[in-house]
Amino acid sequence: QIIPHVTDEIKNRIYAMDDGQTDVVITEIGGTVGDIESQPFLEAIRQVAAERGRQNVMFIHVSLIVSIPGSGELKSKPTQHSAKELLSLGIQPDVIMCRCDAPIPDEILEKISLFCNIPRENAIPNLTADLLYDVPLMLEREGLADVVVRRLGLICHAPDLTEWATMVHRAKHPKGTVRIALVGKYVALHDAYLSVVEALTHGGIENDVKVEVQWVDSETVTDENAVRVLAEADGVLVPGGFGDRGIEGKISAVRYAREHKVPFLGICLGMQLLFDRGEEIRPCAGLGLVHGSVRRLETDRKLPHIGWNSLAFQNHSPLFRGLDDGVYVYFVHTFCGVADRESDVIARTEYGPSVVAAVSCGNVYGCQFHPEKSSQTGLKILENFISLP
Repeated sequence: QIIPHVTDEIKNRIYAMDDGQTDVVITEIGGTVGDIESQPFLEAIRQVAAERGRQNVMFIHVSLIVSIPGSGELKSKPTQHSAKELLSLGIQPDVIMCRCDAPIPDEILEKISLFCNIPRENAIPNLTADLLYDVPLMLEREGLADVVVRRLGLICHAPDLTEWATMVHRAKHPKGTVRIALVGKYVALHDAYLSVVEALTHGGIENDVKVEVQWVDSETVTDENAVRVLAEADGVLVPGGFGDRGIEGKISAVRYAREHKVPFLGICLGMQLLFDRGEEIRPCAGLGLVHGSVRRLETDRKLPHIGWNSLAFQNHSPLFRGLDDGVYVYFVHTFCGVADRESDVIARTEYGPSVVAAVSCGNVYGCQFHPEKSSQTGLKILENFISLP
């Protein structure tokens, strides 16, 4: 038996998501059925179904349809076994999402239906898509929403996916290409900058262009080779980071962008490099494009400061085109820039002290906040960055 205190806490977290106006709570249980790590969570959702009524709970099981190397033959046996394992835990899947790279023959889906004890229409193909944002359209075509609505007794109209379909069409048929050099020290692991890349992708879609990310290891960039490394970039972006490793390469990338009039955007640490001097790692000189220094936040609040704060725009900037005063963005920082000239500052925020939120110097822009984590406001900022000449 799973320790009751553990399952009770998991259930409490699920129930806490209901604010009284919630129609449906979606809970994802990660991992693999049968692994010991997932047992408390599977037991917890089994109990949720018992407590809330089986008619009010729907189990959707995502399973891989295995393809035999060489022959390409598809096998449903692993899916049958995982469904059987769930049944042994007291969970009957209502829907099985069949993940596969290749189209799944109808006889495979019928076999899954028969041996996993679900209606045929509840065995739903979930094929690998060329574009992630095509998946909702694909699942709608396969009838997932109809099955969910019918199973839970929800009254819903057919969704209008016209706007989404238009966005997908624009993503698949760009009118041009923009190459953005992303200069960081974690580029060997692309997922480290996944939110930045996806936000750039969205900005490209809004501009009807495809964004190609050029991954540049900041430890390999110098003043001598920056022209060769960054020559094909239409824009340069330095994301946030920690520590002094690769700092010199990032500074060289900013200097290249400034001297060759290539649009540059520095995020968090990327912005702080633009000031005369900094104290975050050790007292050292910066680029001096923005007059001032980087200092520790003077506040009695807990550091690092993490949260959403509103922006007050001070000077017109194409980076904030289409945005109004008071929009909220996401901050994560302990140090901040202190500008000597207000003409360098294009936005401020206040949470106790007045903090420089964004700066500019010609074609060089920097923001203390994280636009890639700032919802629609951040996407608009990156859309504007991509459209810069």
